Amino acid sequence: MSDRAGLVRQFAAGDAWFHTSPLYRVLSRVVAGDEELLDLAAQARPGQVPANTLMAAVHLLVLKDPELPFARFFPTVLGDDAEPPERAGAEFRAFCAEHRDAIVHVVRERLVQTNAPGRGTAIRLAMHEIADRVDGQGADRDLALAEGHGRWIQPLADRPASTAAMRGQPPASTTS
Repeated sequence: MSDRAGLVRQFAAGDAWFHTSPLYRVLSRVVAGDEELLDLAAQARPGQVPANTLMAAVHLLVLKDPELPFARFFPTVLGDDAEPPERAGAEFRAFCAEHRDAIVHVVRERLVQTNAPGRGTAIRLAMHEIADRVDGQGADRDLALAEGHGRWIQPLADRPASTAAMRGQPPASTTS
């Protein structure tokens, strides 16, 4: 994102953007007011949301090395023993400066997938149920689902091709 004002607005809106993560809300406020952190976030690949990309890069680093001192703020690392997120803001800039090269590499090279993981669980359970109803062997069948935007998954479910795909078979139109 080359628009600096837009980048600042994105991080300043962190309280709404990261409504489920108190830690990311705190860190977003820090980024919004720090030129070096904004420069770091601006390294995101075209089409990627810099706020998501920067937070994901930092999260990846602490997941890879839970011994990093900054990892103590992440519930995904320490669970209920994680320190309050309010304390993380004061250390965030130093952490990013120390790990700048690694963060830049992740931000430039990796993609962030923000679809809710819960949806994947619901879809997996639904596919199992469909396979079980189709041939009674749901638990013993391999299931497949083509990736794509969630809005087209449901309408396709009524088509023979998707039914075949859910049974682990190619659609009739693609067999040779």
